[in-house]
Amino acid sequence: MMEIVLRLASRWLRRAFPQATAGQWLALATFLFLLIVADLQAQKLYPFNDQQLKYGFMDSLGNVRIAAQFDDARQFNVQGLSCVEKNGRFGLIDRTGAFVVEPKYETVIYFDEQCELAVVRRNDRSGFIDLHGEEVIPLKFRHAFNFDRSGLALVQIQSGKWNYIDRKGNLLLSDPVNEGASFGDEPLASVRIEDKWGFVNTQGKLVIEPKFDRTIGFDESGLAAVMVKGKWGYIDEHGKFRIKPRFDDAGCFFRSELAPVSQDGDYFYIDKKGKKKIEGPFTAAEEFGAWIADEDVDIAAIGIGRKYGVIDQTGKVLIEPAYDRVTIFGLNDIVVSVNGKDGLMNRAGELIVDPVLFSIYPFDENGIARVVFGNGERVGAINREGEFLNEGH
Repeated sequence: MMEIVLRLASRWLRRAFPQATAGQWLALATFLFLLIVADLQAQKLYPFNDQQLKYGFMDSLGNVRIAAQFDDARQFNVQGLSCVEKNGRFGLIDRTGAFVVEPKYETVIYFDEQCELAVVRRNDRSGFIDLHGEEVIPLKFRHAFNFDRSGLALVQIQSGKWNYIDRKGNLLLSDPVNEGASFGDEPLASVRIEDKWGFVNTQGKLVIEPKFDRTIGFDESGLAAVMVKGKWGYIDEHGKFRIKPRFDDAGCFFRSELAPVSQDGDYFYIDKKGKKKIEGPFTAAEEFGAWIADEDVDIAAIGIGRKYGVIDQTGKVLIEPAYDRVTIFGLNDIVVSVNGKDGLMNRAGELIVDPVLFSIYPFDENGIARVVFGNGERVGAINREGEFLNEGH
């Protein structure tokens, strides 16, 4: 590609600057090429599909940058790679649409948060590739999850049990477990040994003995919801109960001071001492920040009867329970569903997009969200004003 661009640029420069030397032409042509490449790399590209259901990519203005030619396509990552499907196999392309990794894997390829390694699967076995497509950890696991910020990945070994590996493929646990969860951002991960759950640290040491019937693991609060004899409570990272087991159901605190719990069929919110802070009663209640990984969100979805609305951390109702489902993607990005169709609303209760879309995904840093519309097969993108980027594609 570079050779072609340089040749065309040189021809144009010869006409525009007939007195320039060959060296100057080449320097100017190279400079123009680098500007073009920098512009392409800076542009955020979004997948869409056409009426033949072939996927391509457009920029934030809706201009087609990579022609529709793939069977499926995912968002580009920060390293400029996108997973695309062709003939039932998945590979990776760069921002020009050229394959970096040929489509040969059985499942979608997602890189870890550090964008270093990705799980791939072929012949019913999983392993890991790097950004160049090299299989740096052999495809020998029955199943595998991506590496998280701990630098460890959860894998299922040939015996059917689970273990963790580092980025070199070294196993962490000397005794594999019956079931496990990823560490995420936390220092401890939950593991099941026989029929009880406990917790290991990133060195592979069992630091909280397996004595719980169920758990949803630790979160940013430093507390983990655990079940004992049918009741939920909360423990700290030493395994000590901070809130005694007395709830029929329990959620996470995440980055909030409140967590949803239930007793006798009614949901309400408690603080980290177990004191009731938002009375309810609700028929359902989600965590504050349930769908947001790195943002403090002060609103949560609640249910009354079979309808859902939104409250803030004081318990004030911001959006009346009138929807079949509510999903909160940000401080002002609320997806509401009516009769199986999604719409977009702000926290003031104003509809930005009527509930006519098949589904809406979270907005990115540029305020663009992937959407599925029509009968669930068409894919495009909207901005926060509800405008389609790919109108007419």
